[in-house]
Amino acid sequence: MNRLVASLAFSFLLTACNALPTERQLIGTWTTPESFTQNEFGVTQSHSKQMVDLTLTPDHRFTWSLHGGRPTDFGRWQLHGRYLISEFTDF
Repeated sequence: MNRLVASLAFSFLLTACNALPTERQLIGTWTTPESFTQNEFGVTQSHSKQMVDLTLTPDHRFTWSLHGGRPTDFGRWQLHGRYLISEFTDF
């Protein structure tokens, strides 16, 4: 799985919110397109029909997988204001 895509997905999830998210609001599984870009007007456009699942847990760990599949990437996350910071690990 492309780690750049994962980082972009994290930022996409947070920029879709108008108010600052709290950690409690982020806990759960989020589904998003595998790849997307923003045009010059800031509109996000999907370039993939493949969906991926991002699961954030209360102990600040995350997993990343193709929709409905087994997790392929793992790591730790933390929230700094509006930004979700992620660090990929092997566990």
